[in-house]
Amino acid sequence: SEQGNIEEQDKQSKRLVRAGHKENEDCKKLLELMGVPVVNAPCEAEAQAAALCKAGSVYATATEDMDALTFQTPILLRKMTFAN
Repeated sequence: SEQGNIEEQDKQSKRLVRAGHKENEDCKKLLELMGVPVVNAPCEAEAQAAALCKAGSVYATATEDMDALTFQTPILLRKMTFAN
């Protein structure tokens, strides 16, 4: 039923954790403190990652979708999250 779907959507949306600007900045700072380079993409992250991969600056582009292929990444890694 439609009511059941709405209740399920409400239940699932309450489980989501939304990261805001502060959380993103905290993550970047933590990565920098660990010595991990952080790159801020000027537009699409997949485009930036594909350009870095094509230039030989990184081994591969890791993403959960296939968008990086449209930017001609030479190596694509998928299913890199803990959820998978």
